[in-house]
Amino acid sequence: MNPKKAEWSLSVTTMPNPDFGETAKPAPDTTLHADTFPSLLTKAQEFIDYHNLGGGNWFKAILARRGTPMGWMSYNLRTWDRNPWEKGHVEIFPVEA
Repeated sequence: MNPKKAEWSLSVTTMPNPDFGETAKPAPDTTLHADTFPSLLTKAQEFIDYHNLGGGNWFKAILARRGTPMGWMSYNLRTWDRNPWEKGHVEIFPVEA
């Protein structure tokens, strides 16, 4: 798949979890690409599993469609209109989409 033509992308940034004494990032900053949203969810879960990430490692994941940022994805693969830590955030579509 040509990443430039992918329908969906997710730019993921991880961080060390100080609760577990981690001092190094557990995974490189990565952009995942997929032609369908369900496929992107699968790739995100595979990334989490491959790098053995926990919720404390999932720092930021920007969701884009056709190259246009549209929201955030949290560790549980739910999608939000903005940073889920901000007041007033709204889920934009459920994981089952």
